Amino acid sequence: MNITKQLVALGALATAPALTGAAQPVAQPQVIAIVGATVLPMEGPDRLADQTVIVRGDRIEQMGPRQRIKIPAGARTIDARGQVLMPGLVDMHVHLAPTPGDPGDPAQRALAVMLAHGVTTARGMAGSPMNLEVRGKIEAGQIAGPRFYAAAPPLHDQNTQSAEDGREAVRKAKAAGFDLIKSHELSNAEVWQAVADEARKAGIPTAGHVNNAVGLDRALAAHQQIEHLDGVLAEIVKMVAPGTPLEWGQVPPPPVIAVASKVTDAQLAQLARKVAAAKSWHGPTLSLFEKLADLTTPVEQRLADPNMRFVPEGALKQWASHYGDLKAAGFTVADGVAFAQLRRRIVSAFAQAGVPLMAGSDTAQNFHVWGPGLYEEVRALAAAGLTPMQALRTATVTPRDYFRSLPNGGSALGWKADFGAIRPGARADLILLAGDPSRSLSALARPNLVVAGGRLFERAALDAMLAKAVADANAPPAAAAAAPVKQVYVMRHLPAGDGPDPDLSPAGAKLAQGLADFFKAGQFKAVFATPYKRTQQTAGAVAKAFGLPVGTYDPRDPDGLLRAIAAVPGNVLVVGHSNTVPDIVARLGGTPPGPIGEKDFGTIYRVDSGSKLTKQFQLGGVAPVALGPCTIKGLHPSVRCGTVTVAENRANPNGRKIAIHFGVQPAAGVAVDDPIVMLPGGPGLGGLQSGPGIDQMFGAMLKDRDLLLIDQRGTGQSNPLQCPQVENDSDPLGQLNESTPSEVTDCRDALAKKADLRFYHTREAVKDMELVRAALGYQKLDLFGMSYGTRPALDYLRLYPDRVSETVIRAAAPVEMKLPLWTARDTQLSFDRMAEACLAQPDCAAKHPDLKGDLKALLAMLDKSPAPITIKDPRNGKTLTGKLSRNGLGTVMFAMLYIPEFYSQLPPLLANAKGGNFSPLVQAASPFLLGVGDEIAWGMRWSVVCDEDVRRIDPKTVAAAARNTFMGTGAVEDEIRACSKWPRAAVPADYLKPVKSDKPVLIISGYHDPVAGKAWGDVIARTLPNSLHIEVPGASHLPPLPGCTQQLLGKFYSGTALRQLDTGCVANAPRPKMAA
Repeated sequence: MNITKQLVALGALATAPALTGAAQPVAQPQVIAIVGATVLPMEGPDRLADQTVIVRGDRIEQMGPRQRIKIPAGARTIDARGQVLMPGLVDMHVHLAPTPGDPGDPAQRALAVMLAHGVTTARGMAGSPMNLEVRGKIEAGQIAGPRFYAAAPPLHDQNTQSAEDGREAVRKAKAAGFDLIKSHELSNAEVWQAVADEARKAGIPTAGHVNNAVGLDRALAAHQQIEHLDGVLAEIVKMVAPGTPLEWGQVPPPPVIAVASKVTDAQLAQLARKVAAAKSWHGPTLSLFEKLADLTTPVEQRLADPNMRFVPEGALKQWASHYGDLKAAGFTVADGVAFAQLRRRIVSAFAQAGVPLMAGSDTAQNFHVWGPGLYEEVRALAAAGLTPMQALRTATVTPRDYFRSLPNGGSALGWKADFGAIRPGARADLILLAGDPSRSLSALARPNLVVAGGRLFERAALDAMLAKAVADANAPPAAAAAAPVKQVYVMRHLPAGDGPDPDLSPAGAKLAQGLADFFKAGQFKAVFATPYKRTQQTAGAVAKAFGLPVGTYDPRDPDGLLRAIAAVPGNVLVVGHSNTVPDIVARLGGTPPGPIGEKDFGTIYRVDSGSKLTKQFQLGGVAPVALGPCTIKGLHPSVRCGTVTVAENRANPNGRKIAIHFGVQPAAGVAVDDPIVMLPGGPGLGGLQSGPGIDQMFGAMLKDRDLLLIDQRGTGQSNPLQCPQVENDSDPLGQLNESTPSEVTDCRDALAKKADLRFYHTREAVKDMELVRAALGYQKLDLFGMSYGTRPALDYLRLYPDRVSETVIRAAAPVEMKLPLWTARDTQLSFDRMAEACLAQPDCAAKHPDLKGDLKALLAMLDKSPAPITIKDPRNGKTLTGKLSRNGLGTVMFAMLYIPEFYSQLPPLLANAKGGNFSPLVQAASPFLLGVGDEIAWGMRWSVVCDEDVRRIDPKTVAAAARNTFMGTGAVEDEIRACSKWPRAAVPADYLKPVKSDKPVLIISGYHDPVAGKAWGDVIARTLPNSLHIEVPGASHLPPLPGCTQQLLGKFYSGTALRQLDTGCVANAPRPKMAA
C-alpha cells in the first residue's frame, strides 16, 4: 500500500504508543561495526577519514581505515559513510531529583533525556543518597542512562558547623560509596580546611563552590576542583580595587561587576598563569550564568523553548516566578551584559594559559535542561574564545584526564577513566552525527545513534526515550490510580399520590420496578431514603435487587446523612425530595442542579469522589455503566474501562450488536471542568490505543478534568475490522511494497463474516459517542479532533451542539479534502518549505543550496532503476535488504515530513542519497514506515474513506491535482482501485456538508504539515464564525506542539474566550535547527 498506508498509519501515530514511547528495554552490549565514518578521536589527529570502529562488549576493540578492518561475523553493522563519529559527551555538573531511577520517575527521565542527546557520562552534584541507587541501576543495565558519578550531600554552613562535623561528613560519604565531596558555600575557612584535609586523607576528591571567605588560594592549595569560576572574581576585585568588600553570593552586585570589569588583559593573564601552575581544574558553567544575566529574553520565549517539554509544569512555573529576581535586585540589561562578558574574558584567559576547563551544564534549573544544556555550555565556551575542537574536548577528553588525576580514578567503584576518546581499549561511549561538530558545533544536536558502554541506541530508540520523557514530565501523579472512585447517586422519589405521606402512584410504582434494572451496574453497597413511603418504595426495588436494606435518614439532618455515606465502603443510592436533592449534591462536593420542578421525576444525579462535576442520568434513557480494570498496556494506571452495546445497523435494532469499548482517566486532582474526548487520527486507530501517548499532548490540562478515550466502532476492541492480509508487510521495507487487488478483496470477504461493512463510517461512530457520554453521565464534552478526528469532532458538534463546550481541531482533515486527492500537492508544499527553511539557516544553505534540484535528481535516478538499500529493523536490529523505487522514495519523504525532528534531518540525508546511498534516508524513516503495525483497522478505514472521500473524486481531476509533485498520482490511483472492491456505505447527505456552528472552535495547523495544513483549517473555519485558526511556524503534522501552544489549549479549554487568547508566543516559537 506504500503511500496509502502511510496516510493512515502516520496520521494514527499522532497519539500512538509507537511514538509516545512505551518503556524501552535497555540495549545490551554486542559486537558493533561502525563503518566508513569520519572519526574525531580527541587524541592525536583532529579527524580521521573513512574509518571503521569495532565495538565488542563495552570496549572499542579496533579502529582503522575501512579497507583494512575486517568486520567480525555476526556484527551489527552501521553504515556511517558521510557521518562523523566522536566520543560520547561528558556533563560534569547535573542535578537529578531524589528518586530511585525507576522507569518514569524524575531521575530516570533526566537520564533518558541526557542519553538521547549523546551524554554518556555525567557527574551528579545534587548529593541525594538515592543517586547511588540510580548509579547502580545504570551499571546493571536496568535503566538507560549515562555512566554516573555521584557527589555526596553538599556541605554548607547549616549542616557543617565545626571542623569535626566536616571530618565526620567526609568519613560517612566515603563509607556510603559516594564518588566525591561537594563543597557548597562553606564560609568558615577552618571548617573548609578540615573537610579538604580529611578528604585528601580518605582518598576522595572535593569539588564545588569556593566561598569568598575561604578564598581562591586556599582552594588551589587543596586541589579542589572549582565550579562556576568561584573565588576567581573575588581575586580579580582584590587585584583591581583592594579593600572592596567581598560579600556576595553566586552573582555579585552591579557595583562589584563594574569594578571587576576594569581588570586588564595582562592582569587576567597573570591570574590565569597562577591557576594553571596550581594544576586547578575548572567547570565555568558559562551558559547557565549567561541565562541568569540575560534580562532581554522574555519569560514567554523561555517557556516556548521546545526543550521545556521535558520539564514538568510545576518546575516551569517555579523557574518563571524567579525569572525577574536579578532585575528586582537592581540589575540592568547593561549589568547583565557586563557580567557575561567578564566571565567570558576569564575563560579566554584561562584557556590561553592552559587551565583545564570542563563542560558542565548545572542542569536542570532556570530554563536550562539536561542534554541541550550541555550543548549550550559547549557553545558558550566556544563563544568565549575556544575553537570548536577545544570546546568539544571540554566535554570529552579533558574530564577523562581530570578523573585520571584522582585517586582510584575518582570512582568509589574503581572505574577506570577510559572514556572521552576513540581508540582501541577505550570504553565504547560514542555518538554518530550527521555533520562535523569540530567545524560547526550545531552538528551536536540530535545524534543518529548513541553507544553507551557498548549498548547501542539508534535514533528510533532515542526518539522513543524522548517521547516517553515528555509524557512522563506531563503525566498526572500516579497516586490518582490508588484511590478507588466512590459514586453516590442522588434522586428524587418517583411519582406519588396525594396526601401527607402517599404511596407511589401506579405510574411511579411501575417506574420503580424498572429502576432496579436501570441501576444494574450501580454496584451499590448501601441505599438510603427518608422515612416516607414514596422514598422508601422508590429505593426498595433497588435495595432488593442488591440484597440490601433501605437505610433511613432524617432529611432535617443532612450532616448525619453525609456521615452515614462516608462510612460505606462503596457506591451509595440516596432517595430524597425535590427540595433536598440539590443540597445533598452540593454537600457531597458536586455542582448542585437548579430547582427541581414539581413534575420533574426520574432525573438522577451522581457525585464521584475526586470530582466536582455532577453526572446526570434520566430514568428510561441510557443507564449508567460500570467501569472496571483495563487490559490495554501502557494506559495510565488510573484509567477505568467499560462498554456500551449498540446495534450495528440502527434500522435493525434486533440484528448484530457491537460492544463499544471506552476508558476514563480521572482528573489527577479534583475534576472541575468538562472532560476532554480525544478523537485520534487515522482513520483506523481506537482512542484507547492512543491513550499511552495522551499525557504528552495534554499534560497539566488533565489535573482538573477527566479524559475520555473511545474505541470507535471497527477499531481497537470495538469489533475491530483488522486485515491481516494488509498488515503482513511487517517490516519497514514491506511498507514500501505496491498494493495488490487481492489484499482488499481478501480483507473484505474475511470481515463480511463478522461485520456489515456499510455501517462503520463516521456518522455511526458519532452516534455511538453520544451513547457513551450519556452512559457516563457527563453533561458536556470538550472535543479534541486530531487529523481524521476532525470529522467525528465536527459531526458531533453538528448533531449535539448542546453537549459541547469547546472544540479543538489539530491538523484539520475535513471531508472536503477528498483524501488523498490533494496529498501530493500538500506534501510538495511541505518539502518546498523544508528546503526554504534550510536556505534560511547559513550552515544548511551553504551545504545544501538546491534541495529541490537534489530531489529531482534522485527521482530521475530511481526512474532509471531502483536503488539497493540495507537497513536495520528498529525493533530488533535485524538486517533488511531491498530495492527503493521512485514511489518508495515518495513514501519515505512523506514519512520524514511528518514531524519537525525528522524533516530537519532531511538535507544531509538527501545529500547522502545523491551518491547512491539511500540507506541512511530509509533507516531514518523506518520507525514511521512501521506506522502502528497491526493496530490499524484497515477495514474500518476503507469503510470511512471509500465513501467519505474516494468515491467523490472526479478521475478527471487527479492528474491536475498532482501536477509538478514528486509523489504524483500513485496514492489516489491506489485508493480508487481499493475502493472499487469495497461495499458502499450509506453516508448521510448532511454529513458531507460543511458544519455550521457558533460554538467556540480553536483550529491549530502546522506550517510544515504534508497532509493537513493551514489550507484545510481555513476550509472548516469558513462556516465556524466563532473560531480562531493558529498556524504554528515550526510544527508539522505530529505533536508535540511548542509549550506556549499547549498553554493556549489549557486556557481555551478552561473557558478563555478565543479573542482573549494571547497567540503572540506562537509566532515567536523556535523553528527547528536544520541539520547541515
